[in-house]
Amino acid sequence: MAMHIFVVDDNETNLQVAGHILRKNDYRVTVLGSGRELLAQLTPADLPDLILLDIKMPEMDGFAALSHLRAKEQSLGIPEIPVIFLTADETADTEKQGFEGSPAEGYRHSDGKYYAALGAERRTRHPCGVCIGVCERGNS
Repeated sequence: MAMHIFVVDDNETNLQVAGHILRKNDYRVTVLGSGRELLAQLTPADLPDLILLDIKMPEMDGFAALSHLRAKEQSLGIPEIPVIFLTADETADTEKQGFEGSPAEGYRHSDGKYYAALGAERRTRHPCGVCIGVCERGNS
């Protein structure tokens, strides 16, 4: 069975592009327009393998959505779903919150680089020179 990915973004164009690219590569995709939709869609019967989550969204930003997601996973007794933040935001505050203020597994920046936000004991520069922790370019 194909890997199931939730893509959460308030921008319809981003949802269409991400959905198209992922489906073209044989992923099963569910596109959702907000953090509230993400929480409503999450059921034990149809869990995603991965969530790509926009940070800057109205009503509930990606950081708040992730906190609510983790609480819902706990209340449902399901394992934590890997989450990768997606953002065009280049501010130091957002980057810092992505690394320190949230339990996200990854941080995909608009510069095309993938950053892993792991526990403090694993926040060391990776040999690839781009990410911190682990990445697809090599072993940590």
